[in-house]
Amino acid sequence: MERVLLDTNILCGAILGNGVNRKLLQLARTQTSFKPVISEVVIVEFIAKCRSGLTKKKIVIPEDIIDRFFTF
Repeated sequence: MERVLLDTNILCGAILGNGVNRKLLQLARTQTSFKPVISEVVIVEFIAKCRSGLTKKKIVIPEDIIDRFFTF
């Protein structure tokens, strides 16, 4: 089974909407096609970006949504 690194951009895109990035995470949950790899560095960077603002509009993600995203 191939290992695939899911970087910060994938996580940020997935938390913002139901597009390709979220579908990729949903596929990763099944672990039939590939084994997802997410490093601690990616997680720390993702949380920092959520807190400081995503996209050019600086969309800040509340802590409870970040927590729920990780249970997803």
